[in-house]
Amino acid sequence: MPRFLVLTGTELISSFIEGKDADSDIVDAAFWRFRQIDATTLSSDIPVRWRNFMESDFGMNCLAGYSPDMILPVLNQFTKVDYYVPSCQMIIMHVLVEHVWCAYMFDVHRTEAHVLDPAYAADRFHAHQEIYKMLLGALHKCIDYFFSRMAAEAN
Repeated sequence: MPRFLVLTGTELISSFIEGKDADSDIVDAAFWRFRQIDATTLSSDIPVRWRNFMESDFGMNCLAGYSPDMILPVLNQFTKVDYYVPSCQMIIMHVLVEHVWCAYMFDVHRTEAHVLDPAYAADRFHAHQEIYKMLLGALHKCIDYFFSRMAAEAN
């Protein structure tokens, strides 16, 4: 993976068992476990995935106003994997929204987006609309930048 995490047992227990606030490393570690599980379900030895989990630095850098295609860990999330990210049906990003971790799930094949917000309330809807636009724009930019450039270099 693009970065190294050090988590203590106490941090894991306080987040997963005691329900205390989780930082980005805890959230990324949980999603890495899903990536590990997905990696064991290859079909016919073809390296494909039906979903791709982005690390929190993608979404958090987008919300901070940085261009994600210029950040090395983001580049690695698209290119240092053993499958072709644009072929995934679902691209999942997690973002901290008003002190609550939410998941934005982009269904690429159906051109739909789903937002999983454990603190859902009507007053959060506008925030999700704005975050959705920012994440979708950054996702398109990264896919265009990383994969059209790779195709051009291959030709």
